[in-house]
Amino acid sequence: MQCLHCQHPKTSVTNSRGSTQQPSVWRRRRCQQCGAVFTTREEPDPEQMPTVHQSDGSSTPLDAFRLALSINPLIDSSTPPKHAYELAKTATIDILTTSAASKLTSEHVAEATYKILLRYDKRAAMQYGAKYNLIKF
Repeated sequence: MQCLHCQHPKTSVTNSRGSTQQPSVWRRRRCQQCGAVFTTREEPDPEQMPTVHQSDGSSTPLDAFRLALSINPLIDSSTPPKHAYELAKTATIDILTTSAASKLTSEHVAEATYKILLRYDKRAAMQYGAKYNLIKF
């Protein structure tokens, strides 16, 4: 990583933490030439996200924003819209850590999202589960 202050090509990582709420890594870096300390946040490239295979044979990249759009209408209107995106990012992390990327299906995404919603908003989880046939009445 190039130093943001003097553009020296060598920096060293002095501290690093993975985020529990989003797919990113926080790093504290120190320039080996000028000694400046700065922070970076690394996130996955959306173009390298795994592909979700749909039941109709089509496929799309896994997208937390798109998942948030499916969750948002189900969440209580008093809840800020950012909450839906945070839940979707949590579901995306869960999906990425528990599945083989080559076998990711829309059913797997729906099940993982349903489990995340159960932890945070049971009413929204029931609506989501009914919409995607994950619960039977």
